[in-house]
Amino acid sequence: MVKPIVHYLLNKGFQVTVATRTRSKAEEMIAGHPNGTALAWTVEDQDTLDNLVAKHDLTVSLLPYLHHVMVAKHCLKHKKNMVTTSYVKPEMQALDAEAKAVGIIILNEMGLDPGIDHMSAMRIIDHVHTKGGKIEEFYSLCGALPGPEAADNPFKYKFSWSPKGVVMAGNNDAKFLKAGKVIEIPTENLFKNPLKVDFPGVGLLEVYPNRDSISYMDIYGIPETKTIMRGTFRFKGWCETIDAMKKMKLISYDKMDFTGKSYADFVAMMIGTNDSSNIRQ
Repeated sequence: MVKPIVHYLLNKGFQVTVATRTRSKAEEMIAGHPNGTALAWTVEDQDTLDNLVAKHDLTVSLLPYLHHVMVAKHCLKHKKNMVTTSYVKPEMQALDAEAKAVGIIILNEMGLDPGIDHMSAMRIIDHVHTKGGKIEEFYSLCGALPGPEAADNPFKYKFSWSPKGVVMAGNNDAKFLKAGKVIEIPTENLFKNPLKVDFPGVGLLEVYPNRDSISYMDIYGIPETKTIMRGTFRFKGWCETIDAMKKMKLISYDKMDFTGKSYADFVAMMIGTNDSSNIRQ
């Protein structure tokens, strides 16, 4: 996710600083380009972050979503624009008025999904509205999937971003509109009845609903639609596997002590039994 924007900006003549935990990774992306600077940095170093924001015109935060608000507050302090790829959380939305007051833009949801999906959606919606039409049904389906030939594990998936972020997204609830009816899916049912889509050249894919789709009716300017659903593509196997993991409480946010336990003991504990003798390791 970082490399394309770094190369694009460097090749357009911009000075770019890449700050990351492992400096060698930043240096590899910059590849000796004269406009690039690599820096070893972690989120605990607030002073360095403050200096970096102050010295640059634009801050692109690709940190885990928990840290975006921290970066945004430094950008507000120095009146510097900011871009992230993450969803707008209430804590970030709360900074909107202050950002407008100091004259900066804090632009969120600028990745693939969310991001490119918004741009392609608005291009289509605006075209339909310009022609006097209305949107009766809206679906936005996206998913960063490996090629079918590389989908060689039970998940049929390869991590292209934070593994923890991908897995923990499975704890979300979902809400969408179908034929005028609000459908709410609690997290325990998120993967139970995925939509099936026959994708050209790939075959049958599954789609599970992505968070709150209904809020995008206003964002996209389509109050007339009777159906709106934003969903995530996965190969067959993902939904069933993650659903089983959730039943076993393997992706819970709860903190537990597994000191001294074997893998069988660990599984037994998670499924609520004291007998691990029948659990194979």
